[in-house]
Amino acid sequence: MLSSSHPVAIGPKTYRVGTLVYTLRGVSMLFVWLLWGDFASAFFSSVFGNFLPLYLKDLQASNTLIGVMMGSIGGIIMTILSYFFIHDMPSLLTLAIIGNLIATAGAISGGTFTMQIFPHAKFGQFFAATNIFGYGIGVLGNYLADTFMDVVHSNYRMAYLWMLIGGLSLIPTLLVYRDWKRFGGPDHYEPPLPPE
Repeated sequence: MLSSSHPVAIGPKTYRVGTLVYTLRGVSMLFVWLLWGDFASAFFSSVFGNFLPLYLKDLQASNTLIGVMMGSIGGIIMTILSYFFIHDMPSLLTLAIIGNLIATAGAISGGTFTMQIFPHAKFGQFFAATNIFGYGIGVLGNYLADTFMDVVHSNYRMAYLWMLIGGLSLIPTLLVYRDWKRFGGPDHYEPPLPPE
């Protein structure tokens, strides 16, 4: 016979890590949702993301304009929409898929832009240098983003405001695009070669 001084646990077993309390079913469902989100994101960005630049190309948009529009402006718009409209798992999944489509289209189109502005004879060196610089900024950016999340006490809605800082890349991108057009654009621009 059970004593009333020893209550019987009713319900699923819970686990605790720090302040996080979860059940095996709950963490399993989280895993399934994250896996599904990753699959859907990869599927839509690899399949449908490739069609968006083609559609814009049918509208007579240049590769450069597609890259600037989809990569920078689209990213800023998606970040603002995410801040205001993500409230549950379906809205997160929907905006994540749309955001990945925009990012994929921007990356595809942005790659063609670098091929046009870098000297063909030294393209490998210039492209490697931009990747080294980009990854260095990524390392510093992750540290600063983590510090920002500590300052706002892990309010994850504020992460979308942090991502707006990435939208500042639109400014130098537009300046490069303006000068590239001024120096001849796709038909007459000759990239300067560094001295031998």
